[in-house]
Amino acid sequence: LVESARLMEMERHYLGIAEGECPRPGSGFQRRGGIAPWGDRSGHDEVVGSLKGASYPIHTRPEDGKSMAYRVTLIPGDGTGPELTTAARRVLEATGVNFDWDVQEAGTDVMAKYGTPLPASVLDSIRANKVCLKGPITTPVGTGFRSVNVAIRKSLDLYANVRPAKWMKGVPSHYEGVDLVVFRENTEGLYSGIEHEVIHDVAVEAIRIITRRATERIIRYAFDYARTYGRHKVTVVHKANILKITDGLVLKIAKEVAAGYPEIEMNDRIIDNMCMQLVRRPWEYDGIVTT
Repeated sequence: LVESARLMEMERHYLGIAEGECPRPGSGFQRRGGIAPWGDRSGHDEVVGSLKGASYPIHTRPEDGKSMAYRVTLIPGDGTGPELTTAARRVLEATGVNFDWDVQEAGTDVMAKYGTPLPASVLDSIRANKVCLKGPITTPVGTGFRSVNVAIRKSLDLYANVRPAKWMKGVPSHYEGVDLVVFRENTEGLYSGIEHEVIHDVAVEAIRIITRRATERIIRYAFDYARTYGRHKVTVVHKANILKITDGLVLKIAKEVAAGYPEIEMNDRIIDNMCMQLVRRPWEYDGIVTT
C-alpha cells in the first residue's frame, strides 16, 4: 500500500514509468526513454503498474486538470480492524491524494450473510482495483475455516510479503540507523496447509512444500528490489543445517540467483542465529529473504 501511495503521489508530476519498474529514490522514475527527474512534468500523463505482469492505468489526468480519485479496495476486517483501517484512511487522506474507497466485507462477521468469510466479490474488487487496504481478520485457532489472509494470497498469487523496518529520527528506539527490508515467501512452506492424521488422535503430519519456481521468484524479487533501491546486501535465512533437502534447495537456488547480481553481496544465516543478530546487531543487515 505504501508503494502504491508513492505512485499515486507522483500524479502531481504527470510522470510515466516502465512496466514492472519501481521508483528510484533520489533520481526519479525509470520511464520509457530514460530517467525522469523529480518534478519533471514533460513525461506521460498515464502512470502504469503491474499485477502479475499485466499493465493497467493507475491515473490519467482529466481534461479539466483536476485530480481524479484513485479507486482502492477497503476491507475493514473484524475485531480491531475497523478502528485501525479508519485511522489508516485518515493518514492516507491527509496526504492530499483523492481516494475512492470500494468497501468490501470479509471475515467472521459476514459468515452468516454469505456462507463464507471471503465472498467472491472481495477478490473481484481487488482484481479490478489492483490496490487494497485490509484490516485484521480473525482466524479461528485449531478449528473452523482457514485463514482469509492465506486465501487472498493464494487466489491472487501474492507471493512476496515485503516488510520494511526503518529507524526514524526523533522516535525513541533501542538502536539507531536500522534500515532493513524483510522478504518472505507467502504461498508455500507450511502455508501450503497440507496436513492429515496418521493415527486418529495419536499422530498427525504437516507437509512443508518448497519448489524451485516459488523459491527462485522470491529470492529474485529480493535481489531486484535491492538493485532498484540501491541496497547492497541480501541475507538468505534458512534452516539448512537440519532441513537439508528443503532448505538445502533454497540455499542452492539463492546462490544461483545471486550470481546474476554481482554488485550485491549475498550471505546466509541459520534462522536461530538470525533472530539473535536482529536483536543485537540489526544495523548490519539490509535485505533479508526467507521462505
